[in-house]
Amino acid sequence: MKNKEHSAEKIKICHLGIKGLPSKGGAERVAEAIINRLARNREKYELYVYTMQGYSAGYVPPANVHLINIPVFKGKHLRPLTLGLLSALHALFKGNYNLVHLHNVEMSFTLPLLRLRYKVITTSHGYQVRPKWSPIVKIIWQLMDIPFLWISNIATAVSSSHQDYYYKKYKKNVVYIPNGTENLPVNKEKARSLLQKYGIVNKPFLLLAAGRIIPSKGCHFALKAYLNMKIDMPFVIVGDLDQVPEYTRELKRMGKDKVTFIPLIEEKDVLFGLISLARLFIFPSTMEASSMALLEVASLGVPLLASDIPENLALMKDHTNYFKSGKIIDLENKLKYCLENLSELREKALQTQEWVRKNYDWDHITRQYEKLYKNLMDPE
Repeated sequence: MKNKEHSAEKIKICHLGIKGLPSKGGAERVAEAIINRLARNREKYELYVYTMQGYSAGYVPPANVHLINIPVFKGKHLRPLTLGLLSALHALFKGNYNLVHLHNVEMSFTLPLLRLRYKVITTSHGYQVRPKWSPIVKIIWQLMDIPFLWISNIATAVSSSHQDYYYKKYKKNVVYIPNGTENLPVNKEKARSLLQKYGIVNKPFLLLAAGRIIPSKGCHFALKAYLNMKIDMPFVIVGDLDQVPEYTRELKRMGKDKVTFIPLIEEKDVLFGLISLARLFIFPSTMEASSMALLEVASLGVPLLASDIPENLALMKDHTNYFKSGKIIDLENKLKYCLENLSELREKALQTQEWVRKNYDWDHITRQYEKLYKNLMDPE
């Protein structure tokens, strides 16, 4: 009877725990990729997305994607707390879904409420307890593992290293479903115009781009290596420079007039155009989950030098070039090798491009989530 009911009616899936659509980075990009593909099947799915009020202003979603705006309090910790709590309460008392897809482990405090009425798939987009956090925040964050692992109907992780972490620490199995990539929009003409605005005209350049310019992205390591080597090639750093003002000031002090800083580029075709023009992309992060940026750079066929953190190794295996994370001397040595062997790197980058597109295809990844959705609604 249940199978007939699902086949006759659209499946209503609620996505909760992200800031909203369109994506500007992080878990939103993953959720957006899944939602957009599910939305193509208008006969089968009706999708509901809880968004932070104001985040999705001006955005027109597909016809079968419904945005539910949630008011939030201001403040670094109050904002996600109120977004999660009020979203869960709305889903509980006003929603009518077949299942809930909850994003981010830190939102797992909503699971006791959601599970009163719904079956829930929860996705870990990264396990990142940051050193600068207070002891209380660290404890609260780690406590979220309990509802994530024991209250979710199905717990998933976008990184195989995080899957291993949960099993080693808790002896709990988590389903690994990686992030993906797709054919990306590229506008080299606009990218060249942007570079020209910053004084870089028809020159090869090194590039570091991140959604947020924060210490864990490792910009200071790349900058120190670049300055130590006295490379005769512009170094461009792109990203939100307002996240940690004191860190940005220090980077600019170090770089002086030798480094070009460009604020966050929200037009994706321009950002990808800039990446595709780079001679070499440096990815020095000390902390990641399953980096969308890493996959996107690789899918554009751009030579890449990445830190050897477990998450990057698990994602890219032996298909890119690595340096020892946080080790400036090793970064200098690997950077020197890359710049001296660019033709070899370009050939490797094209092989990596093909491998990434084959192994991290969003359509295939979305089908993996669809299989979990089906199993959850209609267990055999």
